[in-house]
Amino acid sequence: MDKAGTPAQAFPRGGIRRLSLPPFWVEAMTEQLVSVVTWIFFASNMGRIFAYLPQILAASRCENGATAVSRITWGYFAVAHCTGSLYGFVVLHDNVMAIVFLGNFIACCTLVGIVTWKKMQLRHRGKPQRQPTAG
Repeated sequence: MDKAGTPAQAFPRGGIRRLSLPPFWVEAMTEQLVSVVTWIFFASNMGRIFAYLPQILAASRCENGATAVSRITWGYFAVAHCTGSLYGFVVLHDNVMAIVFLGNFIACCTLVGIVTWKKMQLRHRGKPQRQPTAG
């Protein structure tokens, strides 16, 4: 309490003490942060493109029609990556972001295509072969 009997305010802005930095420091730190986040985004999403390869290879080698792989899930991922790519190109005008999402879209579509092909092969193998008729 101060001398008048009212509570003293140690932190006049809602209890949060703010650090005062010169504007050029804040600007430099913001630019560095944006740069670091951009590279982390790029590296992790480029890595994700290659992370699809084991799933793609496993589905292509599968003999049971790749029944463990959901085309709905991977198709949804493909749609999400497609919209991310369009958002990067059209809204943000960020070609790097758009290309990264485009690569993820292509990888998802590749997987969906392989699973569809494997399911069709399994159905075809399951049908009885027609016997030639005499005559």
